[in-house]
Amino acid sequence: MKILTLALLAIMLFGCQSTPENNVVKEKNLISKTLEHKDIVNCGFPSALTLHDDMIVIMDNSNSPIVQLFNREDVSLINSFGTKGRGPKELLTPSQMRITDNDIIELLDSDNCKLVYYTIKGEHIKDSSLMTSGHKIEKTPSIGRISDNTYWISNLKTEFNLEIYNDNAEKLKSLFNIPNSNEDPYINQMSIESNPENGIIVGATKMGDVLQIYNTKTDKNFIHIGEGGIPTSSDEGQIEGYLDVKIGEDKVYALFSGVTFAEIFDNEELLNGGKYIYTFSFEGKPLEKYTLDRQIVAFEIDPSGDTIIGYDSNQENPICEFKL
Repeated sequence: MKILTLALLAIMLFGCQSTPENNVVKEKNLISKTLEHKDIVNCGFPSALTLHDDMIVIMDNSNSPIVQLFNREDVSLINSFGTKGRGPKELLTPSQMRITDNDIIELLDSDNCKLVYYTIKGEHIKDSSLMTSGHKIEKTPSIGRISDNTYWISNLKTEFNLEIYNDNAEKLKSLFNIPNSNEDPYINQMSIESNPENGIIVGATKMGDVLQIYNTKTDKNFIHIGEGGIPTSSDEGQIEGYLDVKIGEDKVYALFSGVTFAEIFDNEELLNGGKYIYTFSFEGKPLEKYTLDRQIVAFEIDPSGDTIIGYDSNQENPICEFKL
Protein backbone atom coordinates (compact mmCIF):
# COMPACT_ATOMS: atom_id res chain seq x y z
CA MET A 1 0.00 0.00 0.00
CA LYS A 2 2.86 2.37 0.85
CA ILE A 3 4.53 1.80 -2.53
CA LEU A 4 1.23 2.35 -4.36
CA THR A 5 0.67 5.59 -2.44
CA LEU A 6 4.14 6.85 -3.34
CA ALA A 7 3.59 5.99 -6.98
CA LEU A 8 0.32 7.95 -7.04
CA LEU A 9 2.06 10.82 -5.25
CA ALA A 10 4.66 10.90 -8.00
CA ILE A 11 1.95 11.36 -10.62
CA MET A 12 0.28 14.19 -8.72
CA LEU A 13 3.44 16.09 -7.83
CA PHE A 14 5.52 15.73 -10.94
CA GLY A 15 3.22 15.16 -13.89
CA CYS A 16 5.64 12.60 -15.26
CA GLN A 17 5.18 10.78 -18.53
CA SER A 18 5.21 7.38 -16.89
CA THR A 19 5.36 6.00 -13.36
CA PRO A 20 7.63 2.95 -13.10
CA GLU A 21 6.77 -0.28 -11.36
CA ASN A 22 8.51 -0.55 -8.01
CA ASN A 23 9.34 -4.28 -8.01
CA VAL A 24 12.98 -5.20 -8.41
CA VAL A 25 13.17 -8.10 -10.84
CA LYS A 26 16.64 -9.34 -9.90
CA GLU A 27 18.64 -9.39 -6.66
CA LYS A 28 22.28 -10.46 -6.31
CA ASN A 29 25.02 -10.28 -3.70
CA LEU A 30 28.37 -9.07 -5.04
CA ILE A 31 31.74 -10.09 -3.58
CA SER A 32 34.52 -7.52 -3.86
CA LYS A 33 38.13 -7.99 -4.83
CA THR A 34 40.65 -5.45 -3.54
CA LEU A 35 42.94 -4.45 -6.37
CA GLU A 36 46.67 -4.78 -5.82
CA HIS A 37 47.94 -1.35 -4.76
CA LYS A 38 51.52 -0.65 -5.79
CA ASP A 39 51.28 2.95 -4.58
CA ILE A 40 49.35 4.54 -1.74
CA VAL A 41 46.10 6.21 -2.82
CA ASN A 42 46.35 9.54 -0.98
CA CYS A 43 42.77 10.70 -1.25
CA GLY A 44 40.80 12.37 1.53
CA PHE A 45 37.37 11.94 -0.03
CA PRO A 46 36.75 11.32 -3.73
CA SER A 47 34.01 13.37 -5.34
CA ALA A 48 34.46 11.57 -8.67
CA LEU A 49 35.89 8.33 -9.99
CA THR A 50 36.07 7.38 -13.65
CA LEU A 51 37.89 5.05 -16.04
CA HIS A 52 39.87 6.30 -19.01
CA ASP A 53 41.69 3.88 -21.28
CA ASP A 54 43.69 1.68 -18.85
CA MET A 55 43.62 4.25 -16.03
CA ILE A 56 41.55 4.86 -12.90
CA VAL A 57 41.10 8.61 -12.45
CA ILE A 58 40.09 10.02 -9.06
CA MET A 59 39.14 13.58 -8.14
CA ASP A 60 39.63 14.50 -4.47
CA ASN A 61 37.51 17.36 -3.12
CA SER A 62 39.34 17.68 0.18
CA ASN A 63 43.09 17.56 -0.55
CA SER A 64 45.78 18.50 -3.05
CA PRO A 65 46.62 17.11 -5.52
CA ILE A 66 43.03 17.14 -6.72
CA VAL A 67 43.41 14.69 -9.62
CA GLN A 68 45.21 11.36 -9.34
CA LEU A 69 45.67 8.92 -12.23
CA PHE A 70 46.46 5.28 -11.52
CA ASN A 71 47.29 2.29 -13.68
CA ARG A 72 44.27 0.02 -13.39
CA GLU A 73 46.30 -3.19 -13.40
CA ASP A 74 48.41 -2.58 -10.29
CA VAL A 75 47.11 0.78 -8.97
CA SER A 76 50.47 2.44 -9.54
CA LEU A 77 50.44 6.24 -9.63
CA ILE A 78 50.87 7.65 -13.14
CA ASN A 79 50.35 11.34 -12.45
CA SER A 80 48.76 13.79 -10.02
CA PHE A 81 48.00 17.51 -10.28
CA GLY A 82 45.64 20.31 -9.30
CA THR A 83 45.78 22.55 -6.23
CA LYS A 84 43.10 23.72 -3.79
CA GLY A 85 42.56 27.48 -3.68
CA ARG A 86 40.87 30.50 -5.23
CA GLY A 87 43.52 31.57 -7.71
CA PRO A 88 44.10 30.74 -11.38
CA LYS A 89 44.54 27.01 -12.02
CA GLU A 90 43.16 26.31 -8.52
CA LEU A 91 39.85 24.83 -7.35
CA LEU A 92 38.20 25.62 -4.02
CA THR A 93 35.45 23.00 -4.19
CA PRO A 94 36.08 20.45 -6.95
CA SER A 95 32.73 18.77 -7.45
CA GLN A 96 32.70 17.20 -10.91
CA MET A 97 35.13 15.77 -13.46
CA ARG A 98 34.77 14.91 -17.14
CA ILE A 99 37.38 13.54 -19.55
CA THR A 100 36.83 14.36 -23.20
CA ASP A 101 37.62 12.17 -26.21
CA ASN A 102 40.76 14.21 -26.88
CA ASP A 103 42.17 13.56 -23.37
CA ILE A 104 41.19 16.89 -21.83
CA ILE A 105 40.19 16.80 -18.15
CA GLU A 106 37.42 19.27 -17.28
CA LEU A 107 37.03 20.05 -13.56
CA LEU A 108 34.13 21.98 -12.04
CA ASP A 109 34.79 24.29 -9.09
CA SER A 110 31.29 24.77 -7.68
CA ASP A 111 32.15 27.58 -5.21
CA ASN A 112 34.29 29.61 -7.62
CA CYS A 113 31.81 28.65 -10.35
CA LYS A 114 34.36 27.98 -13.02
CA LEU A 115 35.67 25.16 -15.17
CA VAL A 116 39.39 24.37 -15.07
CA TYR A 117 40.92 22.45 -17.97
CA TYR A 118 44.02 20.25 -17.86
CA THR A 119 45.62 17.83 -20.28
CA ILE A 120 45.81 14.21 -19.18
CA LYS A 121 49.51 14.91 -18.48
CA GLY A 122 48.61 17.62 -15.96
CA GLU A 123 49.33 20.69 -18.09
CA HIS A 124 46.96 23.56 -17.33
CA ILE A 125 45.03 24.80 -20.36
CA LYS A 126 42.62 27.46 -19.12
CA ASP A 127 40.06 28.57 -16.53
CA SER A 128 36.56 29.41 -17.76
CA SER A 129 33.82 31.21 -15.77
CA LEU A 130 30.30 29.85 -16.08
CA MET A 131 27.80 32.23 -17.64
CA THR A 132 24.05 32.21 -18.23
CA SER A 133 22.22 34.99 -20.06
CA GLY A 134 25.32 37.18 -19.84
CA HIS A 135 25.64 36.85 -16.06
CA LYS A 136 28.24 34.86 -14.15
CA ILE A 137 26.70 31.96 -12.26
CA GLU A 138 27.29 32.36 -8.53
CA LYS A 139 27.39 28.68 -7.59
CA THR A 140 26.47 25.30 -9.06
CA PRO A 141 27.18 21.80 -7.70
CA SER A 142 27.36 20.22 -11.16
CA ILE A 143 27.31 20.85 -14.89
CA GLY A 144 27.27 18.65 -17.96
CA ARG A 145 27.23 18.66 -21.74
CA ILE A 146 24.13 17.34 -23.56
CA SER A 147 25.17 18.00 -27.14
CA ASP A 148 27.59 20.18 -29.09
CA ASN A 149 25.43 23.24 -28.43
CA THR A 150 23.48 22.50 -25.21
CA TYR A 151 24.46 21.91 -21.61
CA TRP A 152 22.83 21.59 -18.20
CA ILE A 153 23.61 23.08 -14.79
CA SER A 154 22.20 22.24 -11.37
CA ASN A 155 20.66 25.21 -9.58
CA LEU A 156 19.92 25.27 -5.85
CA LYS A 157 18.29 28.70 -5.93
CA THR A 158 15.16 27.77 -7.87
CA GLU A 159 12.41 25.18 -7.48
CA PHE A 160 14.12 23.08 -10.16
CA ASN A 161 17.32 21.12 -9.61
CA LEU A 162 18.40 21.26 -13.24
CA GLU A 163 18.27 23.83 -16.05
CA ILE A 164 19.21 23.34 -19.70
CA TYR A 165 20.91 26.11 -21.70
CA ASN A 166 22.23 26.55 -25.21
CA ASP A 167 25.67 27.94 -25.94
CA ASN A 168 24.16 31.44 -26.19
CA ALA A 169 23.34 31.10 -22.47
CA GLU A 170 19.59 31.00 -23.17
CA LYS A 171 17.52 28.79 -20.86
CA LEU A 172 15.70 26.05 -22.77
CA LYS A 173 14.13 23.91 -20.05
CA SER A 174 13.82 23.41 -16.28
CA LEU A 175 13.65 19.91 -14.77
CA PHE A 176 13.70 17.81 -11.61
CA ASN A 177 11.31 19.66 -9.33
CA ILE A 178 10.79 18.03 -5.91
CA PRO A 179 8.44 20.03 -3.66
CA ASN A 180 8.88 19.75 0.10
CA SER A 181 7.21 21.21 3.14
CA ASN A 182 9.63 24.05 3.92
CA GLU A 183 10.76 24.74 0.34
CA ASP A 184 14.44 24.45 1.26
CA PRO A 185 16.18 23.63 -2.05
CA TYR A 186 19.28 22.28 -0.30
CA ILE A 187 17.25 19.34 0.99
CA ASN A 188 16.64 18.34 -2.62
CA GLN A 189 20.30 18.28 -3.70
CA MET A 190 20.98 15.62 -6.30
CA SER A 191 23.75 13.51 -7.72
CA ILE A 192 23.43 14.27 -11.43
CA GLU A 193 24.95 12.54 -14.44
CA SER A 194 24.45 12.88 -18.20
CA ASN A 195 25.40 10.86 -21.27
CA PRO A 196 25.49 12.85 -24.54
CA GLU A 197 25.64 9.66 -26.61
CA ASN A 198 22.21 8.37 -25.57
CA GLY A 199 20.77 11.71 -24.44
CA ILE A 200 19.99 10.57 -20.89
CA ILE A 201 20.20 12.82 -17.81
CA VAL A 202 19.74 11.31 -14.33
CA GLY A 203 19.19 13.08 -11.03
CA ALA A 204 19.07 11.17 -7.73
CA THR A 205 18.44 12.84 -4.36
CA LYS A 206 21.22 12.78 -1.76
CA MET A 207 18.51 12.62 0.92
CA GLY A 208 15.42 10.47 0.62
CA ASP A 209 14.78 8.10 -2.24
CA VAL A 210 13.87 9.89 -5.48
CA LEU A 211 15.46 9.24 -8.87
CA GLN A 212 14.51 11.07 -12.06
CA ILE A 213 15.47 10.25 -15.63
CA TYR A 214 15.06 12.70 -18.51
CA ASN A 215 15.47 11.59 -22.11
CA THR A 216 16.54 14.60 -24.17
CA LYS A 217 15.80 12.78 -27.43
CA THR A 218 12.17 11.97 -26.59
CA ASP A 219 11.58 14.91 -24.19
CA LYS A 220 10.15 12.53 -21.58
CA ASN A 221 10.76 12.61 -17.84
CA PHE A 222 10.43 9.51 -15.63
CA ILE A 223 10.36 9.45 -11.85
CA HIS A 224 11.01 6.68 -9.34
CA ILE A 225 10.11 7.21 -5.68
CA GLY A 226 11.36 4.43 -3.44
CA GLU A 227 10.33 3.45 0.05
CA GLY A 228 12.67 6.12 1.49
CA GLY A 229 10.28 8.73 0.11
CA ILE A 230 10.69 12.40 -0.75
CA PRO A 231 13.41 14.40 1.10
CA THR A 232 12.10 16.39 4.05
CA SER A 233 13.55 18.68 6.71
CA SER A 234 12.34 16.34 9.45
CA ASP A 235 15.11 14.49 11.29
CA GLU A 236 12.77 11.63 12.12
CA GLY A 237 13.47 8.73 9.76
CA GLN A 238 15.31 10.86 7.18
CA ILE A 239 17.79 8.79 5.23
CA GLU A 240 20.98 9.32 3.30
CA GLY A 241 20.03 8.68 -0.32
CA TYR A 242 21.99 8.26 -3.53
CA LEU A 243 25.74 8.85 -3.38
CA ASP A 244 26.65 8.40 -7.05
CA VAL A 245 24.95 7.67 -10.36
CA LYS A 246 26.26 6.39 -13.69
CA ILE A 247 24.64 5.92 -17.10
CA GLY A 248 25.46 2.76 -18.98
CA GLU A 249 24.72 1.76 -22.53
CA ASP A 250 21.16 0.68 -21.77
CA LYS A 251 20.50 1.32 -18.06
CA VAL A 252 21.16 3.61 -15.10
CA TYR A 253 23.26 2.53 -12.10
CA ALA A 254 22.71 4.26 -8.73
CA LEU A 255 24.69 3.81 -5.49
CA PHE A 256 22.32 4.01 -2.51
CA SER A 257 22.92 4.29 1.24
CA GLY A 258 19.54 4.10 2.98
CA VAL A 259 21.10 4.71 6.43
CA THR A 260 19.17 7.13 8.62
CA PHE A 261 20.90 10.34 9.64
CA ALA A 262 20.14 9.44 13.26
CA GLU A 263 22.35 6.36 12.82
CA ILE A 264 25.09 8.44 11.18
CA PHE A 265 25.14 11.04 13.97
CA ASP A 266 24.82 8.53 16.83
CA ASN A 267 27.32 5.90 15.67
CA GLU A 268 30.88 7.17 15.25
CA GLU A 269 32.01 3.72 14.07
CA LEU A 270 29.54 3.63 11.20
CA LEU A 271 31.35 3.12 7.89
CA ASN A 272 31.13 5.68 5.06
CA GLY A 273 29.30 4.90 1.85
CA GLY A 274 26.51 2.80 0.49
CA LYS A 275 26.29 -0.93 -0.11
CA TYR A 276 23.43 -1.06 -2.60
CA ILE A 277 23.55 -0.44 -6.33
CA TYR A 278 20.20 -0.27 -8.09
CA THR A 279 19.75 -0.32 -11.84
CA PHE A 280 16.89 1.25 -13.78
CA SER A 281 15.76 1.24 -17.38
CA PHE A 282 15.78 4.57 -19.19
CA GLU A 283 12.01 4.64 -18.53
CA GLY A 284 12.62 4.53 -14.77
CA LYS A 285 11.67 0.89 -14.20
CA PRO A 286 13.71 -0.85 -11.45
CA LEU A 287 15.69 -3.74 -12.91
CA GLU A 288 18.26 -5.01 -10.40
CA LYS A 289 19.39 -4.65 -6.81
CA TYR A 290 23.03 -5.47 -6.08
CA THR A 291 24.05 -5.81 -2.42
CA LEU A 292 27.78 -5.21 -1.96
CA ASP A 293 29.93 -6.87 0.70
CA ARG A 294 31.53 -3.50 1.55
CA GLN A 295 30.50 0.14 1.49
CA ILE A 296 31.78 2.41 -1.26
CA VAL A 297 31.46 6.16 -1.78
CA ALA A 298 31.99 6.31 -5.57
CA PHE A 299 32.01 3.90 -8.47
CA GLU A 300 32.32 3.47 -12.22
CA ILE A 301 31.06 0.85 -14.67
CA ASP A 302 33.63 -0.86 -16.87
CA PRO A 303 32.86 -0.29 -20.59
CA SER A 304 32.34 -4.06 -20.91
CA GLY A 305 29.37 -3.72 -18.56
CA ASP A 306 30.40 -6.70 -16.42
CA THR A 307 32.53 -5.01 -13.72
CA ILE A 308 32.06 -2.25 -11.15
CA ILE A 309 35.11 -0.34 -9.92
CA GLY A 310 34.47 1.06 -6.44
CA TYR A 311 36.19 3.34 -3.92
CA ASP A 312 35.99 2.23 -0.28
CA SER A 313 37.15 5.17 1.85
CA ASN A 314 37.09 2.97 4.95
CA GLN A 315 40.08 0.88 3.83
CA GLU A 316 43.81 1.55 3.48
CA ASN A 317 43.67 0.03 -0.02
CA PRO A 318 40.42 1.64 -1.18
CA ILE A 319 40.05 0.61 -4.83
CA CYS A 320 38.10 -2.58 -5.42
CA GLU A 321 36.08 -4.29 -8.11
CA PHE A 322 32.88 -6.31 -8.27
CA LYS A 323 31.95 -8.76 -11.02
CA LEU A 324 28.31 -8.48 -12.02
